[in-house]
Amino acid sequence: MSFKGFDVPNGHTQIPNEFIELVLQSGVRNDPRNPDKPVLSIGEIKIMLFMFRETFGWQRGGSALEFTFSEMMVATFMGKATVNTALKTLIEKEYIQRAEIDGKYRYRLNLLDYQDYPWSLSRDWKKSFKIEEKKQQRFANRTNSGSDNEPTAVRITNQQRFVIRTNEDAETIGTVSEKPPIKKGLKKDLKKDLKKNIYLSEIEKSSLAIPVKKMLLDKIDRLKFHDIKIYEIESHLMSKKDLVNEFIYANTLKWALDNQKEPIRDYFAFMDISINNYIKMQSSTLNEAVSTNENKKKIVRTEHIPDYMGKNGQEDDIQKNVDLSDIYAEIDNFRKEKQ
Repeated sequence: MSFKGFDVPNGHTQIPNEFIELVLQSGVRNDPRNPDKPVLSIGEIKIMLFMFRETFGWQRGGSALEFTFSEMMVATFMGKATVNTALKTLIEKEYIQRAEIDGKYRYRLNLLDYQDYPWSLSRDWKKSFKIEEKKQQRFANRTNSGSDNEPTAVRITNQQRFVIRTNEDAETIGTVSEKPPIKKGLKKDLKKDLKKNIYLSEIEKSSLAIPVKKMLLDKIDRLKFHDIKIYEIESHLMSKKDLVNEFIYANTLKWALDNQKEPIRDYFAFMDISINNYIKMQSSTLNEAVSTNENKKKIVRTEHIPDYMGKNGQEDDIQKNVDLSDIYAEIDNFRKEKQ
């Protein structure tokens, strides 16, 4: 059946121009390319129009309206979940206000000239709206059964409407190449920031010692590269607390994060080997010997470096020979000058 046209209004409902402009400018979802664009769902618009119709339409601009979810479902032809979401969002946006009076909720428009209007002044909209009759009509198919019920119309989707309007014999249009989004790296950057914030939060909440926490806060990018979990570090450190203190553990882990070019696959196994090598090297340095060369002029001190600190994590036999003869010569000259 075609639409014949609207009747010339004998009466009218006043609606603020701000709301009309808001509807015209709004979208149904957030647009990352235009974050300032207002968002209004169909459910929100329906409830706002209902509020305007039942208040300004009856010259009762500041009055409150008392209704339940089921009554709003009937008035706006929406489901319960949609009504719930729309009301919650409108209250959060402060477009409407809500108050509990005698155990029942009342709603009213947030109007500048009616901020001090008492909530006790409400309008009984249900009589003029004939809510009980419309309830029976709305839910008749749910309560009655039989052949007397007329079948309800099937809702046609927008895609189906487009297909009906489209001429099937029309010429096909060539494919259009997809343009890259304006902010190509936005999603990737947001994901990185989210992962970094997760690491920061987990480090602060952990029971790790302060030296370990400070080191980890400086190495968050390396933690993400190796995909090491904070709970893994906590658990492993607790298992090695009788062997090494937090300072040695922090230095060993710092070296591992800085020097390992490939991602660490098994954190526990890698740190076990690193700490064992560190302890082995430290025990050998306790037996450090001071030796002299054949002429007994130079004093040489041999210092061992842990094997695991070799290049690329390979075991290298590295030694550093420190010549102390120059230092002792300077001390002798200093004594002679004093004499």
